[in-house]
Amino acid sequence: MIARARALVREIAGVDVASRERNHTADRTFADHARSVGAPLAQATLARWVEHFSGRGLLTALANRTYSSTWAISEAAMPELLRRLTPQVDALCGGLDRSIDSPAAFILLTARLPG
Repeated sequence: MIARARALVREIAGVDVASRERNHTADRTFADHARSVGAPLAQATLARWVEHFSGRGLLTALANRTYSSTWAISEAAMPELLRRLTPQVDALCGGLDRSIDSPAAFILLTARLPG
């Protein structure tokens, strides 16, 4: 669903909305560099939780530009984006007000430099 929304934002507003891939790329870059200097890696899960959302909540967050990745979407593009995205979100979520749970976690990746 999020990938479809990103594609529609790109098509209508000409804006690339950031994805979590950016975080994964940063993690890979960090890990690759740590390995190249012989630094052992460790990963710790600091917190786990369940995020609750609905399709309507996602659309509201988009319209309100809640996430910094949406700030570049112009006012002119927003009505068309919401008009086209709403039925897709409704269909994908099984209703705009259906509660959806998504597991989430905060994971810390560390490296200890050789001494």
